[in-house]
Amino acid sequence: MSYDKAAVRAAVDLMGLAPRSQQFIDQWLESWNGNELPLPGSFPGRRSENLQPLIMITLLTPGVGAPVTYMGKGLVHATGLDITGMDWISLAAPEQRVERMRRASAIGAGAILRTTREVVLNSQEPYFFETISVPLRPDTDGRIPLVHFADWAPPEETATVL
Repeated sequence: MSYDKAAVRAAVDLMGLAPRSQQFIDQWLESWNGNELPLPGSFPGRRSENLQPLIMITLLTPGVGAPVTYMGKGLVHATGLDITGMDWISLAAPEQRVERMRRASAIGAGAILRTTREVVLNSQEPYFFETISVPLRPDTDGRIPLVHFADWAPPEETATVL
C-alpha cells in the first residue's frame, strides 16, 4: 500500500513530539522507499542504534494477536520484564484487549499512535513519558510489524517501574 509521505511529514510536524520521539519518527520517515512504508529489517537500522534500547517490535496479525518479536534492553531494565515471544494484546487486562487490538490495527493500517504514559518509579515518584508507534510494510502473510518507541529518560538513570 502506498502512502503520502509528504502528508505524513506535515501531520508529524504538528504533533509537537519530544526530541527523541522526533528523532525516531525522522529516522522512520527516512527509511521509506518513496511513498512505501519501510521494509521489516530496514527500520530500525544502524542509524537508530542509540534508540534501540527503547524500542519494542510486535508482529500484528489483525484480529488475532501481536507477539513481541523484539524488546530493547532499556525497556527490559525499566520494566524488569522481557516479554519477547508474548502476545502484546493478551498481556492487557481482559477488559482492555479489544481497545488494544483496535489501536494496534489502526497503527497497522497506517496510523501513528502517540501516547503519554504515567508510571510510578521505584522511588515512589510518578513519571510521565511519551511513546510513539508506527507500522512497517506487511509481510507476504499480511502480518504487520509495529515499532514502538518509549522516550524513557527518568531523572534517575537507574530508575525502574515499581
